[in-house]
Amino acid sequence: MLDIGSRILIIDDELETVQSIINYLKEEGFDVTVAYDRLEAIRLLRKTNYDIVFLDWVLEREIGLEVLNALRCEFPRLDVVVLSEAASLEMAVQAISHGAYDIIKKAREDGTNQWKVPSRLPIVLHNLLARRQERELVSQQQDERYHMVGVSEAMQKLREEIALVGPSDYTVLICGESGTGKELVAHNIHRHSARQEAPFVPVNCSALTSTLLESELFGIDRRVATQVDQRKGKFELAHGGTLFLDEIGDLSYEAQAKLLRVLEDKTITRVGGQKEIKVDVRVIAATNRDMDAMTRSGAFREDLRYRLTYRITCPPLRERKEDIDPLVLYLLERECRKLHKKRISIDPDALDVLKSYSWPGNVRQLKNVLQWTAVRVNNVITAELLRKNEDLRSAAPSTQNYAEMTLKEALRVFERDLITRVLGESGSNREAAQKLGMDEGNFSKKLKEFGLR
Repeated sequence: MLDIGSRILIIDDELETVQSIINYLKEEGFDVTVAYDRLEAIRLLRKTNYDIVFLDWVLEREIGLEVLNALRCEFPRLDVVVLSEAASLEMAVQAISHGAYDIIKKAREDGTNQWKVPSRLPIVLHNLLARRQERELVSQQQDERYHMVGVSEAMQKLREEIALVGPSDYTVLICGESGTGKELVAHNIHRHSARQEAPFVPVNCSALTSTLLESELFGIDRRVATQVDQRKGKFELAHGGTLFLDEIGDLSYEAQAKLLRVLEDKTITRVGGQKEIKVDVRVIAATNRDMDAMTRSGAFREDLRYRLTYRITCPPLRERKEDIDPLVLYLLERECRKLHKKRISIDPDALDVLKSYSWPGNVRQLKNVLQWTAVRVNNVITAELLRKNEDLRSAAPSTQNYAEMTLKEALRVFERDLITRVLGESGSNREAAQKLGMDEGNFSKKLKEFGLR
């Protein structure tokens, strides 16, 4: 039974009655603390991470249900086991429906005021510890699946934003170009919230017509479709959790109005139905469009835009080139596992090729390029191989707003983009220099100046 580091908090206002239970738990290796009321319990829980709480259902100044609700409200992941001398089926249903893990019946030792060690206590402890280990395993797997790679200042700021907004229940709008990892950010916000164990339900708004989107979000009532069974929409499926609306800018004006109503009233009505259904859902939306411009033009409702309370922007890869090295290592390791290959490395010249590209498709495009190369090599990725990749061969200068630059700035940006494109189309630095009419010495200086080597 011993589980090193496991802490148990007992909430009971009569210490002497639970001493035998405390002794048993300590003998099994648990670190046990006793709180005499809700206020002391919450104070302790704010200071220390407890794995299990045992709650006496009948306290002198308040009933266990009030304490249970308070604990579950502030500490939603806490495992609470109710102890009661008068445990009944009705009480068990009530306790478990309010978030308790289990309820254990207490009995007194003959002729004493002491509680016996309940026979079910070892079983409940074993099940709880097994569940905790399973949670930790799932958490480790999710850490890898939703790991955000990057050492740049922009990525550090993005992580800070997620940590700030995650624990709140704000609606969030994630902006950024395609391939910058907006859904990954949404997953991490969900994992930082009290809803992390509830569903995360994604919907791609751009993949559905206006009519289909409405039934997808709100569901269908059986009465409207004789050939289609009644079914729940994404809002109902996400109840208690998070609904992720990808490409929210593609919603029709009518669908925007209905979404606004849900955010305001927390109710939905299925297509063809009359009954209003209450939903408890946090909405996270994402778009690669300029939402401010869409709002100004009337294409996106201003009142809905301001219902998306908190805005986060995912930086494009071209603005965080220092993240290419760790991204390449991370993505290559994943591809090697998928392909059952030993470690594949990448030589410095090949990394220079990747850093010289503007990555209009961002991390998603980088991942595709590395998948393309990983199936073709067993040891080292070379610059020559990368230059054969269609994405990199067709590299074009990134779009720039030259009107907002000085002439000197515009010339520098154009020069860098031109060198980047020609370098991507060439088999070597010498060939690129010849195409540009430059000697190799000056070309190498330019590469160094622009951070392309």
